[in-house]
Amino acid sequence: MRSYIIIRYGEDGFFEAKLSQNGKYRIVKDPKNFLALYDIASMYGYSADREIKIVKNADEIINAYDEYKRRKRQKNSIFGVLEEKCKLIKKSKVGKSIAAISLAGTLTISAIAISNSIKTEDPDVLGGRIQVSRDETKDEQSKEISDIIEDDEQTDTESEVSIDEESSKDVSVEELSTIFDRVKFHYNYEDRSNSSNIDRVNEYDDIFQKYAKMYGLDVRLLKAIACQETGGDHYGNIEDGPACGIMQIEKSVHIGQTISAYSPELGEMTSVDITEEKLKDIDFNIKVGAMDLRNAMESFSYNIPQATQAYNFGTGGMNRTLALCCDKDLEMQYELEKTPSNNSWLDYREQMDSGDKKYIEHVFSYLPNNTTLNVLDRNGKNHEVTLTNDYQKEYSTRL
Repeated sequence: MRSYIIIRYGEDGFFEAKLSQNGKYRIVKDPKNFLALYDIASMYGYSADREIKIVKNADEIINAYDEYKRRKRQKNSIFGVLEEKCKLIKKSKVGKSIAAISLAGTLTISAIAISNSIKTEDPDVLGGRIQVSRDETKDEQSKEISDIIEDDEQTDTESEVSIDEESSKDVSVEELSTIFDRVKFHYNYEDRSNSSNIDRVNEYDDIFQKYAKMYGLDVRLLKAIACQETGGDHYGNIEDGPACGIMQIEKSVHIGQTISAYSPELGEMTSVDITEEKLKDIDFNIKVGAMDLRNAMESFSYNIPQATQAYNFGTGGMNRTLALCCDKDLEMQYELEKTPSNNSWLDYREQMDSGDKKYIEHVFSYLPNNTTLNVLDRNGKNHEVTLTNDYQKEYSTRL
């Protein structure tokens, strides 16, 4: 009998999961364990809004979940699911089996149902994803939460699990890459999409449009960065300080240097020599900012959130952040770069000794909720990510 996972509503009205393997099944009801299972399944491309059945990769998902439970019992303490995720990626070798991943549906957990089923001192549940700060996962004084025992294994009498032909088909690497590029990236910050800073930045819309197109960037992101850097005030930021102009180009890094970046529009590399006087020209300043962002996109596999943070941290600072998250495992770091929905690295920014630790939250807050950003790679392929701001959801839960 094939292994399978069924995500469904239980008799109590909350989600539960049936795990069937080797002719035996068990039920996962505990909210923390269920969310851990869901988080693991999401790494294999499963996302959704209804009860679903998973057949492909079921064994790998169940085994990774059992490893999570084993480690949880062994340490006898709260596991931060997002921190544990990196270890599970390594264990299950997602990258090596990526061509076999298949979608069986989409799973969006009701935030209301889950928030009602978890105690107030438990980690926040935002959009069906559990978020635990790095400090909480390592706080030795954290209150222990006993593991709710799952139902004993029982003989599975179901002879077959049917799934739609469309949802069970194999997915090519190319199709899978497109699927991952269209996932949501969750962050949390007060909405500033109606800020007056946006009006000031829009005064230079033609310049932003020109260089966003030249370097295959989303003009809305380029403008949002300008909003965060200077509030759209170029001429008030060209004389004093370590950075210059509307895009706040670092003088010590750029002046006297030549910057090069690939232009999808031109189909070739472009280069400019940078001087302090040139940076005072707003057209040139925006161009250098666009080139910097373009290079960051290429450095981080067109992962838009990571490249945006790198605009502030620099490539070195962003690489150190990801290395900390992945425990210096380069294969895991590469997989993290290739999955723009994975925000497990956010808390590790706090360990950087410089830069804005909340830079992407500050930048993205200038964009309307659920904005989908786009960037073109050198082959003309479009990479996307939808930015989902959970601030209002969290605020409503607090009320």
